[in-house]
Formats: sequence, structure tokens, C-alpha cells
Amino acid sequence: MTLTPISVRLAPGALLGRLSADILRQTTLLSLVADWSDEEARGNVLAVLDNLAVVVADPTDEAEIRRRVLAVECAAEMDPADVSVSLDELLRLRDEMDRVINEIRSTHVLTVGRLG
Repeated sequence: MTLTPISVRLAPGALLGRLSADILRQTTLLSLVADWSDEEARGNVLAVLDNLAVVVADPTDEAEIRRRVLAVECAAEMDPADVSVSLDELLRLRDEMDRVINEIRSTHVLTVGRLG
């Protein structure tokens, strides 16, 4: 499976862009289960995931959610959620963003023109 590390496209409704970062999801999941065969490590990760699940049911306390996300990251010994991006990828992203920005601007002008 080939993942596009990062991409930008127009979101439904044409007034927002959508950033896709599949590579971040993949590396996050891989680091989450890296030591899964170690029962103690797996137990620690599952315990903090259970704690996170409790506050996700009521997402109003963003500070508590962040604390519990950090606990998961620590238990799983996760690296920072960043990726290196080559010059070619940066240029591709710039082109994608320019295209999305232009589409949003033209949609906005048309919408404002119709409403105003």
C-alpha cells in the first residue's frame, strides 16, 4: 500500500480545504503497537487507552483529553507526530494548496455575489 504522506484538497461545500496526513496515522498506529508482544507494555497502553476513552465520551474538558492523550503517548513511547517532507513534496503541497485556495476564493466570490 502506498500512502500519500500529506495532501490538500477541497472539502465538500467548497469553503474549506481538507488536509490528509495518512502517514501520520500509520506511524502513530505502528508506534502504538510496537511493543504489543510484551504483555506488560500492552497492558500499560490498554490501561491508558481505557482512561482516554472515559473522557472522550464527554469531550468538553479539552485539557483532560490532552493529558490523557499524552499519557497514551508516554505509555506507548511514541515519537512526535511529524514527518520529514522533501522539497518535491513541499512543492506538490504548495501547488495543491494554491489550487484549493483559488477554488475557495472563486466559490466565495460567487457566493458573496449571489447573496449581496
